[in-house]
Amino acid sequence: MKTLIKGALLFFLLCVSGIAIPQETKWDDIPMTTTSKEAMKFYIEGIKAFNDVDINKSIDLFKKASELDPNFILPNQMLAFNYLYFKDMDQFKMFANKALASTYKLTESEILLQKALKKLLDDPMANVTEFGEKLVQLNPKTSAAYQWLGSYQQFAKDYEGLNKTLQAQLKLTKFPGTIYNNMGYNYMTLNKMDQAKEAFENYIKAEPLNPNSYDSMGDYFAKAEDYKNAYSNFMKAYEMDSVRFKISYDKAMKIKPKLSK
Repeated sequence: MKTLIKGALLFFLLCVSGIAIPQETKWDDIPMTTTSKEAMKFYIEGIKAFNDVDINKSIDLFKKASELDPNFILPNQMLAFNYLYFKDMDQFKMFANKALASTYKLTESEILLQKALKKLLDDPMANVTEFGEKLVQLNPKTSAAYQWLGSYQQFAKDYEGLNKTLQAQLKLTKFPGTIYNNMGYNYMTLNKMDQAKEAFENYIKAEPLNPNSYDSMGDYFAKAEDYKNAYSNFMKAYEMDSVRFKISYDKAMKIKPKLSK
């Protein structure tokens, strides 16, 4: 299943006397600012749900984080990008403005995210990769910085640049499954089918219990017109999770008539 370029697992923020203080921990992410441990908890759970391709759950969790701490820009940023991706401009503008209205003293990384969002708010078709590149310069060993750059490159349709970003990100993370997934779809966009197949195979190796890895492989085989393997992968995803991956069943049924040809 194709999704947005997704964020890495995030670190918890320790708050002292109600003052928002970004503090690095073992979690791999850019510095973040919030006064609410509960909001941070919902945000981290939202990112995990997003990585598991449970988009509805992630949106609900990001909204809870935003409600608990309206000045916490990251959940509003994620919601804004989600709605921009799906072209719900009213919701995009609402959450973008919430992210821009934060009264916290933000980190340099958060300010860059705000600047990118402001430019997209002024022009949803704007190329904001310059802010992602600066974010990577600030956080050169942080996977999440590359993920933001990758999301900006995806919006700008810079697929060759995105491929380089994903390759760099792959070296930084202990959780490569999502990256392999995005690499696979990006290679298909570039019509590099051999590399796409290898990426999806690596996704399955990294996350063999994730039905999304088989759904993605099904998408590869469908594009390659190998309908037998596409059907079996879609059905495997559906059998593993018949609720969330009803879409896999629908794709299997759509190509089923082609199996006898």
